[in-house]
Formats: sequence, C-alpha cells, structure tokens
Amino acid sequence: MKKKFKTSLTEVAIDAPVPPELKRENGRLPLAERLATIAGNLKAGNGEGGK
Repeated sequence: MKKKFKTSLTEVAIDAPVPPELKRENGRLPLAERLATIAGNLKAGNGEGGK
C-alpha cells in the first residue's frame, strides 16, 4: 500500500488501460480534418458529409 502512494500521477496515467472509445477515436481522422472535408463539400455544393 505504501508503494501505491509513492507513484506519481503521470505513472498512474501511463499504466491505466485505454478505454475502447479512445482506441476507436485514435483510428479516425482528426476532427479538424473531418470538419475541413465537410466544409469543403458543402462549399462545393455537393453536400456530402453534412446532414
């Protein structure tokens, strides 16, 4: 138990398991790129990517 309290927050964060949502998000294009694609499509008039 003593060792647990001598662990830094950084070490705990590094050792923590990655939630499935983050794993899924890492496989996608960055949000800025997705938004740029949507904006470009809308500006071009083909409306793909928008709802």
